[in-house]
Amino acid sequence: MTYNFCTLFDKNYLYKGLALYYSIRDNCSDFRLWILCMDDASFNILQEMSLVNVELIPLKRMEDEKLLSVKQIRNAGEYSWTTKPYLVLYIFEKYPNTETLIYLDADLFFFSSPAPIYEELKNNSIILTPHYFIKGGKELEKKRGKYNAGFIFFKNDKISKKCLLWWREKCLEWCYHRLENGKLGDQMYLNHWQRLFKKIHNIKHPGVNIGPWRLVESAIKENNNKIFINETPLILFHFHNLQIFPKLKIYTNRNNIIYKRYYKELKKAINNVKKVDQNFKFGFSSKPQIKTIIKHQIAKLFK
Repeated sequence: MTYNFCTLFDKNYLYKGLALYYSIRDNCSDFRLWILCMDDASFNILQEMSLVNVELIPLKRMEDEKLLSVKQIRNAGEYSWTTKPYLVLYIFEKYPNTETLIYLDADLFFFSSPAPIYEELKNNSIILTPHYFIKGGKELEKKRGKYNAGFIFFKNDKISKKCLLWWREKCLEWCYHRLENGKLGDQMYLNHWQRLFKKIHNIKHPGVNIGPWRLVESAIKENNNKIFINETPLILFHFHNLQIFPKLKIYTNRNNIIYKRYYKELKKAINNVKKVDQNFKFGFSSKPQIKTIIKHQIAKLFK
């Protein structure tokens, strides 16, 4: 079968987006990846690379009057979140034979085949991944939402399209990087989907869209080049808040085999971009910025 994915990123997430592509290529024998390029710099680099099984979408191709009307009042991250439902709807419209589509944030990475995810779809229309916060779960859900919007699996059907149209309108109305009246970016809108729409499935496989918020007190091991978390095969990891510094130095809240493997792919991405453009200097952070959500986890991990 063909695995269909889409993602979006700008020049500052190009290295991570390439690492995501490498992970898809290495774990899927047949796939298609659509990339919404949020700026000309990312589009030009990727076009020069001619990545196999990748369809590039320049941002201008997707921007309509409603989307452009909010562009000047949102920062780059907020605008990217606003375009998520636009991207999925665009692909379903332009490529109607696409039966299923998984949206992925650029800082996700596959460690094994996505086949178990597809096995859970069955008669459902949408698959979501709850955060399952290990520490302070209920309080963090109030601040970050029950679900993580970095991974969403859509079937190309009436239910998904109805949900996507609703999500698009909500994101156009309000999509900011702050907690306000039960909203946060595009993410907390997902809290309402099971109430408003049918056939919404919560992923059962515990190795999908795991992030640093779930690594505390987890047992991580490697066996036959496969990574396991609490005896479960790791499929997809979300490298939330990971920062890259010049000279390939990387700052993160954890240093283990999961991150070490990702570092290797990031280095490959950086080297491949340099082959195309030696003067490309984006994608690096100037200083560590620890988000409040993981402060207590860093203290726990390095006590």
